[in-house]
Amino acid sequence: MGALKIPRPSKPRIVQPRLTDDDVVAHLAKLSDSERAALLERVSAIVAPRPPIAVRATLKSSDVEDAVAPRPSTPPPLPARALPKIIVAPDPPPQAVSPPVPATPPPAPPSSPPSTLPSTLPPVSAIVARRSEPDATEVLFEAMHELDLFDSSAHAAAHCLATAIRVVPSLAGLVHLYDAKARTFVTVYGHGPRAERRVLERVAAEDALIARAARDKGPIVVDYPDAGVPAERHAFFGDPWSVLVAPIVAGGVVLGAIELVDPRDGAPFDERAKDAVCYVADRFAEFVKERGIDVSRVVRVE
Repeated sequence: MGALKIPRPSKPRIVQPRLTDDDVVAHLAKLSDSERAALLERVSAIVAPRPPIAVRATLKSSDVEDAVAPRPSTPPPLPARALPKIIVAPDPPPQAVSPPVPATPPPAPPSSPPSTLPSTLPPVSAIVARRSEPDATEVLFEAMHELDLFDSSAHAAAHCLATAIRVVPSLAGLVHLYDAKARTFVTVYGHGPRAERRVLERVAAEDALIARAARDKGPIVVDYPDAGVPAERHAFFGDPWSVLVAPIVAGGVVLGAIELVDPRDGAPFDERAKDAVCYVADRFAEFVKERGIDVSRVVRVE
């Protein structure tokens, strides 16, 4: 028999995978800054250009040393380039600018307003009349129109006095009505400092000031101290200096009186104030004549 030939085993063939550009980019993205810098140094050392080696017939030891000498890990710096020279041009000299020629406006039609305003304008008060308070006539008319809404002379007296003081601002005011049973005047309403204490106070039927106003058939103004010692009901509000007394008269019968004490503007009561309170007293007299006087419904509020 012939000899058996056994084939020698061949070396295993190792096939390395082929990396693509995306694989390389993905791998670099996973590295830290320090790992990426170390990898760049290694790659730079591999791809850096090497100087040519002279081939001789015989090699010297110095040639071998030059061949294996370590090479710098970083590439040599690039040669400096000269920057271009920049020349700044000077600013042009200023030129005289001629003023613009005003255009001639077209002639305005006859119906159009003037194109220029007057040098002096009228004050605002002359253009728009503004009033800080409503007109006294309007206040009196509206307030007295509401008088029929009240069911008692005491409530109507309070409304009339509030209206009079609104038109003629004063420190205090009182309304007196005649009590036929007691034959005296009784204060049914008061306005001012501590005026509630004057309610239900009695005033003599022959009171000089009310009688004088009834004889004059209209309001009178009493100036203190020229008129003598102030009445007790007036001195209750301090040191009075001017008092307006308007009688409440219906059919020649004195039903009471409306009194205002010390105007707030500092000036004595004038004819305007007398006319305003007289109008209120006349309207109140008509109300009392129709509804009567019920003093029993007057209550003092302490």
